[in-house]
Amino acid sequence: MPTPRAPTPPLWLTSRAATSVAFSCLLAVAALLLSPGAAHASWPAEGLVVCQDCDPDQPFITPDGAGGAYIVWRDVRDASEDVYLQRVTAVGEISAGWPISGLPVSIAPSYQVDVHLASDEAGGVLIAWSDFRDQTVTGPDIYAQRILPDGSLAPGWQVNGVPVTRLPGYQFDPSIAPDGSGGAFFSWQDLTSWDIYLQHLSSTGQVVAGWPVNGLAISTLPEIQGGSRVVPDGAGGALLAWADLRDGTRDLYAQRVSADGQVLWAADGVRMLSDRAIRAVVADGAGGAYAAGATIEGGGDGYYYLQRFGGAGTLAAGWPANGVAICTAPEERGGLHMVPDGAGGVLIAWGDYRDRFESEVFAARIGADGARLPGWPADGLRVTDNFQHDNGPDLAPDGQGGAYLCWEREIGAGGPLMVVQHLTGAGTVAPGWPAAGLTLPTTVRQTRPRIAADGAGGAIVTWEHGSGIRAQRLVVDGPVAVALALVSVVAAPDRVALVWQGAEGAGLVATVERRGEDERWRALAPLEPDGRGRLAFVDRDVRAGSRYGYRLRYRDEGVERLTAVTWVDVPAALVLALEGFRPNPAVGPPAVAFTLPDASPARLELLDVSGRRILSREVGSLGPGRHLLRLDQGPPLAPGLYVLRLAQGGRLLIARGAVIR
Repeated sequence: MPTPRAPTPPLWLTSRAATSVAFSCLLAVAALLLSPGAAHASWPAEGLVVCQDCDPDQPFITPDGAGGAYIVWRDVRDASEDVYLQRVTAVGEISAGWPISGLPVSIAPSYQVDVHLASDEAGGVLIAWSDFRDQTVTGPDIYAQRILPDGSLAPGWQVNGVPVTRLPGYQFDPSIAPDGSGGAFFSWQDLTSWDIYLQHLSSTGQVVAGWPVNGLAISTLPEIQGGSRVVPDGAGGALLAWADLRDGTRDLYAQRVSADGQVLWAADGVRMLSDRAIRAVVADGAGGAYAAGATIEGGGDGYYYLQRFGGAGTLAAGWPANGVAICTAPEERGGLHMVPDGAGGVLIAWGDYRDRFESEVFAARIGADGARLPGWPADGLRVTDNFQHDNGPDLAPDGQGGAYLCWEREIGAGGPLMVVQHLTGAGTVAPGWPAAGLTLPTTVRQTRPRIAADGAGGAIVTWEHGSGIRAQRLVVDGPVAVALALVSVVAAPDRVALVWQGAEGAGLVATVERRGEDERWRALAPLEPDGRGRLAFVDRDVRAGSRYGYRLRYRDEGVERLTAVTWVDVPAALVLALEGFRPNPAVGPPAVAFTLPDASPARLELLDVSGRRILSREVGSLGPGRHLLRLDQGPPLAPGLYVLRLAQGGRLLIARGAVIR
């Protein structure tokens, strides 16, 4: 049944930079990225297959407390939108007893969208989503589920989830905070009234005594509120933050609620940041929280600020009324993510347009007192510096004050690629990690990665890999340092483009060599590094549908060396394809990803669920290849579900997408 349209959203969460994030490992030495010892042999070089026979969308990840991780996603394998979960172990295997295609969390009728998850802090996992099963009665509701480590339902929880609320209206955008006893707090937004609600479920899935059956109203002022995020307060209760338009500006408000549902601060919350739209909230480990906010410039984020507040509802000592500046560089930015740094402060990453049209990745580390820590410059540390589109980073702490980052790199018809990097607590690239980050050579698109700490100084990253989901584990020291390493590869029917880089790349001269599967190695061309130590080569003498191995031959301190061999599958031909919104669901103006095989006339259309045409654009003039077209012309899209249609040469492709907040 079509999803009803929701009211037009405010612009507090719009962003020019897409929120999807991306990952990629290292060439043929990928095994060196895995944890030490015999266990790492289990992790495949191109990642562990997380689900088979699935049609996934937007995976999310959280640690399982045993070195592995839980991965949740929305799945459309049966022409519906369901919720599935998988558990991967520290040694790179699907956990014993878990289905290879994922565990169905909810396969109730109609749609389940906007999925989130969090650890239950007892070895299991909590999942929440917006559910349309009863939309003709109450409208979309918030549902939740708790799964134990063996894949079974926790006692008291129901098949297909338990209702967190069944309020009339459009309940959306859930957030989860474990309560320390196996239960959790759930916050959400009512898109009909634009109010904020909070609910507390016990470890057995019951509404905790003292809480209203449909949740506690946190802010119900006539003005708009949204974007709520909830974190534990360290004393069994919860801290909640949201964006609020009560004073005519996008302010950041917060509230504290006890375990039994008592509001502990002023009614309707306390303002923590003025004229700052909410972007992220994390607990500070001392009963308070950090909140990141953004000014709005045009259709995207402008400046970023950070505020810290305590459990008494006041700002932390020494913190200014409007927070400390994270970034006040010119131009727009977006896709901010924040995590604790393990030492009382926070680590932050975002995509940034300050220098040119392409987005670059920046990061910051702020201490408990609000000061930038040594090695982390004002306006952020530049993580990427190239002429490609690096966007939507995610990050996980390494336990030593540093972080693992992953993001998505748009590189044309062969992309996007996933890139991963390890930064130390001092703001430097970790030893053994290339300056440009690590990528996994593949002709399969890798999109929407998310990353989580593994609890042992490393991290596990998950991403969409073609039509499936994969995962990989990273360790503290990364790969063994080498003079040259492959950092990207793009394959099209008429060419293969490769880039190598390494700590010693700037001083090396190399020869690129190639072989077919039944051929001997032959030299193709000498290569010299550019000003950034990169050696790039484009091989245009390739046959569509063939497979080639590439390597570099070079001399280092008088010794002749070879890089690892990278095998590349050259696609037979470009085919018409419609991937849909990127990201999906989209926050603010989405982009549409599609592929054209040639430059013949083609038309892209966007319709709402009632069939009304919202947008129609001729796109054949863009030419052959994969394209990412932003839909930021005209009025903003209302939250809800949309239908995309791409027509070329008598073929018609259809995809669905969602816009939230």
